[in-house]
Amino acid sequence: MIKDELIQKIKNANAAYSSGMPYLTDVEYDELWQQLHSLDPYNKVLYHTARDPKLGQNIHPHLYKIKGTHKAFNQKDLIPYLQRFGSRTLILEPKYDGCAAVLYRQQEGHYKLILEGDGSAGRDITHHLKKMILTFFPLAINSVELIIRCEDWKDSYGSNPRNTVAGWLARKELPHSITIVPHNKSLTSIKYTYDGNIENFSELLLSLHNKWKATYPIDGIMIKVKDSKLRLTSDTHPDVYQWSLAWKPPIQTAETIVTDIEWNVSRKGRIIPTVIYEPVELCNTINSRATGNNAQWIRDRKLVRGAKIIVGKAGEIIPKIISVNSSAPYPSLIPEQCPVCGMGLLMQDKHLICTGNKCLPQLIKSLHYFYSDKGMDLKSIGEHMIADLIDNPLLYKILIDKPWALLSPEEFKIKTMIVNIWGEKRTSTYIHNLKELNNTKNLCHFISALGKPGLAYKTALKIYHALKGHNVKSYIPSKAIKNFVDTFLLVNQVSSQINFTFLPVPQPPKMIYCITGTLTNPRNEMISYLEKYQWQISNQISKFVNILIVGDEPGRIKITKAKELNIKTISESELLNNLTKEI
Repeated sequence: MIKDELIQKIKNANAAYSSGMPYLTDVEYDELWQQLHSLDPYNKVLYHTARDPKLGQNIHPHLYKIKGTHKAFNQKDLIPYLQRFGSRTLILEPKYDGCAAVLYRQQEGHYKLILEGDGSAGRDITHHLKKMILTFFPLAINSVELIIRCEDWKDSYGSNPRNTVAGWLARKELPHSITIVPHNKSLTSIKYTYDGNIENFSELLLSLHNKWKATYPIDGIMIKVKDSKLRLTSDTHPDVYQWSLAWKPPIQTAETIVTDIEWNVSRKGRIIPTVIYEPVELCNTINSRATGNNAQWIRDRKLVRGAKIIVGKAGEIIPKIISVNSSAPYPSLIPEQCPVCGMGLLMQDKHLICTGNKCLPQLIKSLHYFYSDKGMDLKSIGEHMIADLIDNPLLYKILIDKPWALLSPEEFKIKTMIVNIWGEKRTSTYIHNLKELNNTKNLCHFISALGKPGLAYKTALKIYHALKGHNVKSYIPSKAIKNFVDTFLLVNQVSSQINFTFLPVPQPPKMIYCITGTLTNPRNEMISYLEKYQWQISNQISKFVNILIVGDEPGRIKITKAKELNIKTISESELLNNLTKEI
C-alpha cells in the first residue's frame, strides 16, 4: 500500500471516529498506523484521531497544544525509549480505551470539556458533563479520558469501548453515564525504574495490563518520565511527546490448568522451574510451557498440579503466568534434592541452589559458557567434550576452581590427561585453536566469559572505560559495575599465572556510527574494517551516534531520526575516500 493511500485511509477512519460513526477496530487501525509509521514516523495523521476542526461546528481552541505519542508494538520498539530514559524514574499507567479530552476548571466551580480534536482545537461537549462521573479533584487544566468502566459495561453497548464512547458523544444527549479519569496522577499508576532486563519489564507490563483491564477498558500501558523538568527539556518535537510511550502489542490471555513443573539446573547452580500446563492458543501459537521464575515464586503462589492459571502473551514475548488460583489440594511440586545430582538444596534469595560441588550439569554449562563465542570463543569445545573431561576426578578438581585452566594446559599439567580423554586428533585441533586464540582477546573478554550477571563483553568494556575516567554516555546498572570490580581483581591475578597473552583493552570509540541500506562491501567486512579506526557500530539511531552511513535503499526511520537529531549522513564511497581525514 502506497503512502498517500495509507494517509487517506487513516484520515477517513479518523473522520468517522470523530463524527461518532467509527468503523475500524483498534487492531485494524493499528495495522494501518504501523504501515504508515514505517514510511513516515512523524506524519501528523498518526497522532490525532480527529477530522479537520474547520469543517465542524462548536469547535474551541485548546489553551496548550496537545501532542501525540509514539507507540511500541513489540520489545524492539521499547529499546530506543529505554535507552534514553531507562535510568530515570518512570510512571506506568493504563492506556484507557475511550476518547481523549481536556477538562478546564473555570470560576465558581464551572467546567468546560473539550475533546482532543487535532491537538490545537476540539469539539466542546461541556453539555454532556451533567451525565458524567468525575473520579478526581480537577486542577485548572486536566488531560482526561472519557470511558465506560468495566463494571458499567453491557454487551448491548457494542463490541468496542472506544467506538461506543465516540458514538455516544456525538449524540445530543448521552444515553448512559460516562466516567472521566485523569491521564496523569492516576490512582492506579506505579513508579518504576528499569533494571536493564527487558524480559522482566515486558512481564511487568503484561501483568499490569491483566490487572488493570478488570477495572478499566484499556488497550495498552502508558510509559512516562516522572520528572516534570525532564519532560519539558525532552519535549522537542512539535507534534509528538518524546517523554511518553504507548505500549500496545497484540495481547491475549487464556485460562488453563497446571499438569506438572519441570526443574532444571542452570550454570549458576540455580534450580529453575518450568510450568507445564494444558495447551492453549495465544497470539496464533499453541503454548504449553512457561517459566516459573524461581522457587519462591512457585511457593508464594502455591502452584501445584491442578491449579488454574491465567497465561498471557504480548506480541513476540514468551508466554507468562500472570495469575494463579491455587485451590487444588495437591502436594507441593518443589523438590528437596537436586534433580540432577541428588544433593541437598538451599534456598538463597528467591532461588533453590544445589549445595553439592558435584553437580556436573552446573559445571558443564559454566565451562561451556566460558569457552563459547559469548566468552573466550575457543573453537571446537562443546558441552559433550567438557563432560568427558570432568568425568576425570583430577580435571574435575582443577576446572571447578579454575575454569581458565584449558587456556594454559602446560602450566596446569593437564595436557596428557586431555590427550587420554579426547585422543590425539581432537587434542591436536584444540591446541591449534588455542594458539590461534592467543593474543586475540583482552581482559574484558575474560571478564565476560566468567558469566557474572550483567557483564556481557560490551558492558564490561564500557565499565572499564568509565573506571579509567572516560566519558561513557550510556546507562550502566550499578550491580554490573560491582560485579566488574570484584571480577577484575581476580582476573589480574589469573593473567599472571597462565601462559596466555591478552591484548590491551581497546580505547573508547572515536566514532559511533550506524548503517542503513545495502552497502557495496559486505556489512561484516565494513564493521571489521572500521574497528581498526576505533569506530563502533550501533544498531539503532540515538543521540550518541555521530555518523549514519547510507547505502542503497536506506530505511526511512533511520534517515528521519538522523535528521531530527542532526546526525551527519555520509555515503559509503564518501566514507572510504575520507576515512583518514577528519569527517
